[in-house]
Amino acid sequence: METQKQITLHRLTVDFVEVSTKETAEINGKKNVVDNHMVSSSNSPMGRKFVEGLDIPKNFITSIFDVWGDEPTVADPEMPKIDKKAKQEPKVEEKQ
Repeated sequence: METQKQITLHRLTVDFVEVSTKETAEINGKKNVVDNHMVSSSNSPMGRKFVEGLDIPKNFITSIFDVWGDEPTVADPEMPKIDKKAKQEPKVEEKQ
């Protein structure tokens, strides 16, 4: 079964991109979608690394970075700090 892959960049702005991939195959003379996938990323340091690692042709990645420029425009989200006490099992109160 031979498949065809269609890639589309949606909402490409200086801060954000959505990349959709759709694979189709001809089965019994009809074109069928065999895979449909969408990912999104912001122009943050982590988002830029994510886009570089996408399994899409280089010209799409180049197009994204042409719009995004050389520097991130969005900060990576900060991970919340977990208090060691919060990791402990919650106390269960017995009803009387």
